[in-house]
Amino acid sequence: MTAHEPGRHHMGKLDELKNKAKDMVSENRDRIEDGLDKAGDMINQRTGGKHGDKIDQGLEKAKQGLDRAEGKAGDESAPAPQAPQTPEATPEQPPGPPIG
Repeated sequence: MTAHEPGRHHMGKLDELKNKAKDMVSENRDRIEDGLDKAGDMINQRTGGKHGDKIDQGLEKAKQGLDRAEGKAGDESAPAPQAPQTPEATPEQPPGPPIG
């Protein structure tokens, strides 16, 4: 592929953006995790603690995403993620506010 072929320039830019994002995550990891934890605490408080386990699972997944963004290898033996199951709403337990 020569420098004049379509697509080559875009791949270079994509790699450049990917490296910049990786550097930003690495440089700001603590601040990002603090923000995630604060958001999780706020959501947990607003839902009255009813969904604490799910919030913790989501935070863990987000932090694993930071690992991937930094290029850190994850646990290859871990099972593939499954779609979350949402319980049916009942008259005694109306659905909570949308998150996100």
